[in-house]
Amino acid sequence: MTRAILWFAGGIRLPLIFAAGALVAFMLPLEGPYAIRLLTQVAIYALLGIGYQFVFGLAGAFSLAQGAFFGVGAYVAALATLQWDWTGSFTLPAAVLVALALATVVAVPVLRLSTHYFALATLGIAQVLLVLAIGWIDLTGGSNGLAGIRPLSFAGAQLEGWSAMVAVWCIAALAGLALYQIRRSLIGLAFNVLRTDPYAAVAAGVRSERLRFWAFLASAGLAGLAGALQVHTIGVVSPEVLDFDIMVRCLVICVVGGVARTSGAIIGAFLVVLAPELFQVLEGYRLLAFGALLLLAILFFPEGIVGGLEALRARWFGRPRFTQKLPTLRAPGRSLLATTRPVLGLERVSKNFGGVVAMESVTLKVGRGEIFGLIGPNGSGKSTLVDVVTGLTPADEGRVIVSGEDMTGRSATRLAQRGVARTFQTVHLHPQLTVLDNVAVARIGDLPGGLLGTLLAIGAEGRLRRARAEAVAILDALGLGGDALRPAGSLPPGAQRRLELARALARNPELILLDEPAAGLSEPEQAYLAERLRVFKTRGLAMVIVDHNLGFLLGLADRVACLDQGRLVSIGTPDQIRRDPAVIAAYIGRSAQPQEAGR
Repeated sequence: MTRAILWFAGGIRLPLIFAAGALVAFMLPLEGPYAIRLLTQVAIYALLGIGYQFVFGLAGAFSLAQGAFFGVGAYVAALATLQWDWTGSFTLPAAVLVALALATVVAVPVLRLSTHYFALATLGIAQVLLVLAIGWIDLTGGSNGLAGIRPLSFAGAQLEGWSAMVAVWCIAALAGLALYQIRRSLIGLAFNVLRTDPYAAVAAGVRSERLRFWAFLASAGLAGLAGALQVHTIGVVSPEVLDFDIMVRCLVICVVGGVARTSGAIIGAFLVVLAPELFQVLEGYRLLAFGALLLLAILFFPEGIVGGLEALRARWFGRPRFTQKLPTLRAPGRSLLATTRPVLGLERVSKNFGGVVAMESVTLKVGRGEIFGLIGPNGSGKSTLVDVVTGLTPADEGRVIVSGEDMTGRSATRLAQRGVARTFQTVHLHPQLTVLDNVAVARIGDLPGGLLGTLLAIGAEGRLRRARAEAVAILDALGLGGDALRPAGSLPPGAQRRLELARALARNPELILLDEPAAGLSEPEQAYLAERLRVFKTRGLAMVIVDHNLGFLLGLADRVACLDQGRLVSIGTPDQIRRDPAVIAAYIGRSAQPQEAGR
């Protein structure tokens, strides 16, 4: 009996059971045709919300164009039906394709923007389309719109009433399954990290621009499909389908239902469609009552209704435990053969920020299997050098050579693919994800099928299993294997730094840049970290380590460079650096004084 209760309380089952119960209670007093029409509307808005979950829930992009794509799909289906006598077999794909084409054109400039600029740009697109729909009277019918659109029909069979409702729900279910499939895949982990911490996504090698692009297209395509289904259901289309009211409903569906959850979109759609009908008896106070209901839902369920139900489930039955055993596969990793060719070469690299010189004509080389230290006072250019090498900041002059290839000006994602990894001075991890998945996400670059393969479930489970297997091997090597299933945010600071190193190593890099890896570590933790880094050195991994802890760094590095005011003061062995008068004057003479964390 207990197992049965736990099964019903697990995953998305409890929210869906809750929705089904509420639906039955509401629909019983309604007559057949009216109830069927309402259920069809719920399915259409659920599909619209599922589409918005891709861009808003997964990618974390606050798009205000979802209603616009909905309206575009509606007008395409209406025009194709009225002017070319197309059936649903052609109008639905046409609506999706036109929405995708528009989203592709829009995505090129818009996705480069961030936060509120992105939101304003997408809102502007929606308003332009609304003006076109009103003003282009010959095509759209202007404010009066178009009427006489036939119901859905496939292969000569017309779908109305019950059959249309079932068809629309099947389409929404397929879209929800696709969203669910992505969430439980390696790409879902990447979306999770991207939404929470873009810097962590970059460090993990996540192709952020590509993921945002595909999420934007998926949301637009599903919105266009929902719009086409809407116009075939109600038989008319007008500029109201492009009105901001549709976008508001979409936001309510996702935020109140539960962000990034299939069940959240379904429950949110029930609320948006059925609650106003329930409040019809209040007449003039109907909108006020609906607004109060939404406010209460947000206050009592800040993570959405589904999130609130999951919290209740955790309180009543305990949090779900991992039942699968940790994988034991050991990944071989990249073969790093000895070679005289440098892994990293900087040739007269310079970088200015306004009138401030951060780097001035810096030239250095790092060989395979070499630990290269970087020291200097605050503001000397050490962090800028790391950012230039890893692609976060482009150099103004000079060249960056990685394993013999000129990578000057390449993106951080491209450099990560080329074998460059890094950690940060301030740890960037996903605190809610497990230790295991924080490392496994770094294997996303190895997915040949990409988003399409995940949608079709082509090897998705096996790839995630292999990624976790490789992550376990790396965690074991850094003494974190026993913490694999803990949330990353629950680790102490020293373990979090090792976890960030583990994520970088999961990329199988040729070069890794460590920014303040010993900061905040106790002496035993520093000794353990140094021993682990020496092991990786013997495997051919090149390392550039920036640290203010001279005892840690000079005892570990093969060579050390000192920067001061963006200029290279000296390069040599640790003993040479200790005795170099220029280094003593620029930095070592001050090192006995406390150093600030920032540079």
